[in-house]
Amino acid sequence: MRFRRGGNGARAGVLLVAALAGAGTPSAAQDRTLLSAAYAGQPREQQVEVELTPVLASHGRQGPVGWVTCRVHNPDQRAHEVSIALTTFAQRVRVQDRLTLAPGERALRHYPAFRSRQFPSVVVHTDSGPGARSNVLGAGKSSVSLLLITSRPGAASVLEGDLARRDIVVERTPGRRATRSSATPIDVVAVRSDDLPDTWTCLAGFDAVLVDGRSVPSLAGQQALLDLVATGGVVLVAAWQGLSPGPLRAACAGEAAGFGRGRLLPATADPEGVLDTEAGAVLATVCVAAAARQTSGPVADAMDERLRIPGLGRAPVVAFFALLALFVVLAGPVNWFLCRRARRPLLFAVTLPLLGFGFTGAILAWGILAEGLGVRGTVRSVTWLDQRQHVGASQAGMSLFAGLTPDALVPAPGTLTYTSAIADDWSARTPHRFLLDVADGGKLDGSLLPARYETHVVTASCRRVRERLRFRRLGDGSLEVLCGPGLVPAAPGVVVCDHTGKLWSGSPSGERTVLQPCAADAARQFVSAAAERFNAHELMASVDGRPRRRPDGAWTSDVDLPVRITPGSYVAWASENAAVDSLGLQVDWEDARHLVFGLLAAEDFVD
Repeated sequence: MRFRRGGNGARAGVLLVAALAGAGTPSAAQDRTLLSAAYAGQPREQQVEVELTPVLASHGRQGPVGWVTCRVHNPDQRAHEVSIALTTFAQRVRVQDRLTLAPGERALRHYPAFRSRQFPSVVVHTDSGPGARSNVLGAGKSSVSLLLITSRPGAASVLEGDLARRDIVVERTPGRRATRSSATPIDVVAVRSDDLPDTWTCLAGFDAVLVDGRSVPSLAGQQALLDLVATGGVVLVAAWQGLSPGPLRAACAGEAAGFGRGRLLPATADPEGVLDTEAGAVLATVCVAAAARQTSGPVADAMDERLRIPGLGRAPVVAFFALLALFVVLAGPVNWFLCRRARRPLLFAVTLPLLGFGFTGAILAWGILAEGLGVRGTVRSVTWLDQRQHVGASQAGMSLFAGLTPDALVPAPGTLTYTSAIADDWSARTPHRFLLDVADGGKLDGSLLPARYETHVVTASCRRVRERLRFRRLGDGSLEVLCGPGLVPAAPGVVVCDHTGKLWSGSPSGERTVLQPCAADAARQFVSAAAERFNAHELMASVDGRPRRRPDGAWTSDVDLPVRITPGSYVAWASENAAVDSLGLQVDWEDARHLVFGLLAAEDFVD
């Protein structure tokens, strides 16, 4: 889509009202030029050109959904300011940016997009008068959406045909009919390598990314793909030997940091032919698993379960009934006796409601003060820490309650942040807003966490971290854990396996954590118990407003965690975890469960 603005002023603005409820894929019919009538008569050399290209997944699930590429050119001899916004109709989900362009300057930006299930289409506006309006994207109907990075036309159709021949049967997302649609259930979105974003958060909405080795992604684009793998995404690279030198080729030839469900799969087959056996099997597994999900992105659905904050909204029963009994006594017999004694019995009609309002105000004040004016919350996070490459990938689900609305939430660079409140149960009666200000360093407006409301926020991040656990060998054959700031072991403790396969386990005792040798069965039991304890939170309603249960009646809140430990790795509970993005908030955690899976370098064992 292309918009042109110009004229006598030095401001240009574009508003893309993107209600991403079920966005389809861009097509040639959507590539149109919209020219505001107010500036149609201005000289071409004074018109600021703004071209918006959406690349959106069509699976119809809530959460991250792709990105919008924005190209801006200022051909004028004066500086211009351009305002850009991706927003829903009610302004509840909004990604905004402001660009100041020097004369003749060009700019390229990629903005992450999020889907809200209340709105079924995308509408485009310009901000000069009524502007141009066009419904450009319809509701998503595919169960699975794949991203293909290639420079060859027609490659997407070839891949879709290959997938159809493999007869990968997928069901629709939960809440829809559990039958295969007559339409193609797997949709392939093709983009050129030049259009690849430079941040992994823009890629998180797709179920898998396939890279044509003959394409030439930029170094930033290659690193974005590797970060996607690290956070739990799936990237298949066909004919990887044809890649230009860079981090992606090096990772295909060696070993990439892939955690959770994340996987980098180098394939020798050409995507214009047929996928090889291994790549096809992996892709089939990805498609079937993705179609059963309710949310998009690398974070498991279970992380979107809202957690109970201990003590929040639960008044002490004894104190409540004692206060109620005191009110009855004071407002009734005592009040009537004092009014009769003062020989003003009609005063009772005034003092009774005053006492009622007074007790009500006291209860409200007590509730506000008891719940606090700061931020309280419950969090569970899982972190994969590659101490060999200093890469940390963390996924966290946190339920937060703020006594006062914070000014802003400040995610660290490389953090994907979203909430089920965006896509599910926001209504006109709630004050929630998701406002991402790209021009202000990616800050989120504090209205994402309004005062006196419980809000569940999901974060996923991939960062270069220095935090690590090291181990000192003691003379009696045990290990002492050496921890730095931000990664402190906590009960139930740590289990570690060195590069020879020898195992140790133990719990903190005071300020020291000493691990004793243990058998393989004991190590496996420790890891299994850690996974059970991690998933043992008390839950609120699920993301769709109804409890989701397995056939046996249990909650579907289990996060899929590895239950085995391999040589050169460890599993540890942490009392605090610097790799988890707390969004710049000072939170009093009522219940915090941080589980860390680490990969060890040889130098992490100190003699």
